[in-house]
Amino acid sequence: MIEREVSKVVKAGEDVAYKVTPKYDGDAVIRTSIRIRAEGSNGYRLDYELSNRADLPLYSAEVKAGNLPKNEHGFRFGTRI
Repeated sequence: MIEREVSKVVKAGEDVAYKVTPKYDGDAVIRTSIRIRAEGSNGYRLDYELSNRADLPLYSAEVKAGNLPKNEHGFRFGTRI
């Protein structure tokens, strides 16, 4: 869903710098989360941390139903400044 949102911004003509950084606890080989950041040439901004926990379902009922709320800019994860 996050990549789809960024893809739509790019397809709309905005240049986007996109960076994904894994986070680890100590010497763990499995990441605990990833931080996703994006900055667009027309004000799009994204700074989102996605947890990697064993107790999280792959897709929640809200995601499956497409019920994640959008903000005033029409984005679920990013924003426009």
